[in-house]
Amino acid sequence: MKASVKTMIVCVLVAALAALTAFPGCTAKSTERPSAEIPASEAPADPAEPTPTQTEEERFSFRTTDVNGSPIAFSDFSDKKVIMVNFWETWCPPCMGEIPELVELYEKYKDEGFLLLGVFSNSEEPTVRSTVMQYGISYPVLAATEDFTPYQTEYVPTTVFFNGSGEQLGGKPYIGALSGEDWEAIITGFLGD
Repeated sequence: MKASVKTMIVCVLVAALAALTAFPGCTAKSTERPSAEIPASEAPADPAEPTPTQTEEERFSFRTTDVNGSPIAFSDFSDKKVIMVNFWETWCPPCMGEIPELVELYEKYKDEGFLLLGVFSNSEEPTVRSTVMQYGISYPVLAATEDFTPYQTEYVPTTVFFNGSGEQLGGKPYIGALSGEDWEAIITGFLGD
């Protein structure tokens, strides 16, 4: 009898682990796969056009502070060709897993008009500062404000691309973590236009 209970427990743990790794993202309360959303790995890789018919009022803009409390506004980055806004949290393993490759991509393309912004909502600022140091994050890390709300989903990581005018590139957000190679293909596609 004890062996069958152990077997049952092992099976439940294996099933739970499989469910957690099936979707490379986290929700605010758990790490379940979303039922209605498409994971980033299944999203189209080359939708480089700005979202059609965005008026100036509909374009992305924000005012916030970075993780060190310095004020930052979207208008500070109007000279950038591609702005990647990556929503993440310190408690999200897929978020933390993609950061080293994001740092590499930022360093590789920052002189070509590319900017990466890390945005957190629910993580404690001391933990975020520690994560920035631990991972050597060289791009700006910002506290989310209500200006970011239209682009956030209930899943992290979620990534949205904009041009320097605040026009969204590629339509829908990318939900979930991607490999560095996949992110690089998307970034270079946007930079190439």
